[in-house]
Amino acid sequence: MDFQKFKFTDVRQKAINKGLLFSKWISFHDNTEFKARAALFHLEQLINVYEKYIEENPLPDVQTVFNYYHPLKEIIFFEFHSVVMNLIGVFDSLLQEINCAYKLGLKQLQTKGDKHVTFLNVNNSLKQLYPNCILITELEKLEQKSSNEHYWFNFLRQMRNIALHSDIYTNSEENKDINTIIREIKKINERAKTEKIEEAEIFKLINKRDIVITVGNRNYFMLRLIIKLKEHMLEYVKNIHNIMIEDITNGIIKT
Repeated sequence: MDFQKFKFTDVRQKAINKGLLFSKWISFHDNTEFKARAALFHLEQLINVYEKYIEENPLPDVQTVFNYYHPLKEIIFFEFHSVVMNLIGVFDSLLQEINCAYKLGLKQLQTKGDKHVTFLNVNNSLKQLYPNCILITELEKLEQKSSNEHYWFNFLRQMRNIALHSDIYTNSEENKDINTIIREIKKINERAKTEKIEEAEIFKLINKRDIVITVGNRNYFMLRLIIKLKEHMLEYVKNIHNIMIEDITNGIIKT
């Protein structure tokens, strides 16, 4: 399984060499990795259950009204919620890493009278202690709604709120994701140049559908959406880790 193989950049030796062994950075780094693996695990489960659900309900345009109580349909949404929550958890744990590695002095949990780790508190503390740190720019990009580069982050947070407070399961529908089907057909055609392709595989793909969920006034295909959010989050965190390692290597961290 892919989740078992996943690793972020190892920071242990860097933390030890720079006197950060007891800063809890390593601990929270492991936690960030744990959350990422959890997201990958639940995504694998989601895809597997989804495939079983489609096999049991092969009609190409069947809607929720026919399968509302189908147990596999419920499990698909259980796993979808788990992926969303763990992806948010990856970022929350990353903030804890930054607090430890940069010695910001913020409390891990909310404590009366003390500042604790939040996006705003981490960003403000970095500005006070390291005003020229490139990490500040990378964090602030997430809050720029006009930024096409990091639109996914606000979308993920919105998705978290919808998953928690809305009724996306009861209002979901199912339909063909034509764009994904076209891309998969192209891949099959490429494979066909070097290997034999069974007609059943093509037939299954053509009749494949995805669950449609509504965010705001727009509809999105669940599988395509969650896979993209996963890719964006893991790529972003890897980039932040590289920046942190570079800062520590260059002696930016205050002792």
